[in-house]
Amino acid sequence: MAAALALGAAKQAARLVLGDYQIYAIYGLDLEAVTPPDLGPWQAAGFTFGPVSRGEVEAAADSGLRERAHYAGPGSASYGIRHGGDLVCVQFHWFGDRYRQRNFWPLAADEAKSVEFYTVPALRGRGLGPAIKAYSAWELKELGFRRVFSRVWHSHTASRRANEKAGWRHVATVVEVRPFGLPRPLRLVRRHR
Repeated sequence: MAAALALGAAKQAARLVLGDYQIYAIYGLDLEAVTPPDLGPWQAAGFTFGPVSRGEVEAAADSGLRERAHYAGPGSASYGIRHGGDLVCVQFHWFGDRYRQRNFWPLAADEAKSVEFYTVPALRGRGLGPAIKAYSAWELKELGFRRVFSRVWHSHTASRRANEKAGWRHVATVVEVRPFGLPRPLRLVRRHR
């Protein structure tokens, strides 16, 4: 109990000095070596993979999916997994002018950034996240992209595992702090080999 209180006090003190903070793990995947994913087991279990439109996401049965429809549209490559006709998992990648709205991680013209992926709660833990990431990587390669990145909150274990299971590598860690309320954050980028 005392340790938890001390940790809480330390966090409060750090926030007072450093202000709001962000710590992200950046994952990357070189698409040149990506091969078509083996969808056979998924198809045998009744799952289908393919591109999705904003309208399809807006019409999904799951409210969590519908809330993510704004990620689709121009400047995005959007993919989904369906089961029994229902959309159950989505992955959205942004590139070009659309990604410049965020521009958190620098992208070349032939690179894309995973901005969101989501699996309906009833099917989490079955490997759909890594499956949609592997499938969408192949599709991006087919569209001519050379590399794809993903930004994951440092402690979001499920997202980190999904990236790693799909073959993505932890390529950098980005820390941003706003000491004493500075208007622009200070940024530290540590690249990993």
